[in-house]
Amino acid sequence: MSAREFTFPQGDAAQLGFSATGLDRLAGALRREIEQRTFPGAVLLVGRDGRIAIDLALGVQDEKTGAPMRPDSLFRIYSMTKAITSTLALMLMEDGRLQLDDPVSKYIPAFASPKVATFDDGSLVAVGSDRQISIHSLFLHTSGLSHEMLETPVQSIYARAQLARRDRTNEELAEAIAALPLLCTPGTQWNYSRSIEVLGRVIEVISGQTLGDAMRDRIFDPLGMTDTGFHAVPSDAEDRLAEPFAVDPWTDRPVSLFDMRQKPAFEAGGGGLVSTAPDYARFAQMILNGGELNGTRILGSRTVRFMLSDHLSPEITHRPEPLPPGYGFGLGFAIRTEAGLSPNPGSVGQFFWNGVAGTQFWGDPLEGLWAILMVQAPGQREYIRSLIRNLVYGALEDRPAG
Repeated sequence: MSAREFTFPQGDAAQLGFSATGLDRLAGALRREIEQRTFPGAVLLVGRDGRIAIDLALGVQDEKTGAPMRPDSLFRIYSMTKAITSTLALMLMEDGRLQLDDPVSKYIPAFASPKVATFDDGSLVAVGSDRQISIHSLFLHTSGLSHEMLETPVQSIYARAQLARRDRTNEELAEAIAALPLLCTPGTQWNYSRSIEVLGRVIEVISGQTLGDAMRDRIFDPLGMTDTGFHAVPSDAEDRLAEPFAVDPWTDRPVSLFDMRQKPAFEAGGGGLVSTAPDYARFAQMILNGGELNGTRILGSRTVRFMLSDHLSPEITHRPEPLPPGYGFGLGFAIRTEAGLSPNPGSVGQFFWNGVAGTQFWGDPLEGLWAILMVQAPGQREYIRSLIRNLVYGALEDRPAG
């Protein structure tokens, strides 16, 4: 049986090391938050040792329709796209078509002469950089690129460029980003950025395909991720769309997320995918397995080991958000480097990333565990992330002997 036909076996939660009391607390907390209108509904899927330990679908998909949440409900996963884009780029490295120390300008000439933003009496002056942006620095968010969501000196420039528009291609987006000044000299700082969108365009240049087609051919089809794409692709998608509250329950402001049914021109490698918990679980298990799922190999085991290593040297500075204390960064994921420091439990070597609409996933090689939470609650995402990490690890115990 190939990964395409693979179905996760259901495990016994107690045999997999989860306490009944802890699981009751976890389910009870999710139901409480739904009742208190923190979010409309949620899907939580947790696997350990290759088996499903926790499988919950609670609340409603959409408050307007009242349709109950389904295990296969479709969600905007935003930045959880980044790990998939990074995996695809590493596949091209394994093909011998990409080197991490290549300059980005080898594939996108518009990046040949990067300029760094400096400020003289409050006025921005763009000064030529003495370093090129490398492919490696795109993976790591050390490229010097920024993001319009962050409070940085060049944030307003990024905001004016309207980089989130879904009506332009990855080629057009990369050209627009190349024209913007860098926040810092490449390789000196970690800053959350539009780097993975640029990496997505590099993939297109090398592969000769759109990013979506390349993902489909190299990752989604081989792993059986039939519900994942840059818009809602299944024939019954209309019945499975998870939506946020129309108004944020904490701020009373309107909530606006992209229409999952609309096929975009912009296939955002950093944040454009729609997926389900079972689909993303296949990807997470593949990474946890060292690059393969049920005999279908996506990446070499040594490449995955390289991917899940911290690549940030001590000289590289970074802000605490969205990279928390106790974490470095690998090739597509935040990587836990310390048992402490972080405000949430987890093992050294844990890897994770989140989505701005509330989705999250992590893998813990030491525990043989992955967890995926799907919600659409952008304003509550930080609270929900901590809540779920604490509850899942709080339910985890040593596996029974024998």
